[in-house]
Amino acid sequence: MKKALYRKRICAEKEKLTPEKVFHTPQYRDLLTSIGHEITGGKLTTLRVIR
Repeated sequence: MKKALYRKRICAEKEKLTPEKVFHTPQYRDLLTSIGHEITGGKLTTLRVIR
């Protein structure tokens, strides 16, 4: 029973998501910066995200 309730709540939350709510967040920007830092071997100092 609990699994069904959790799945229902998760589906309801997923319906509320928009690209703006995911890709325009500080957390997403931090993730991109971290990936860029890893790819450049630590040489990336700034990342410019263009919308």
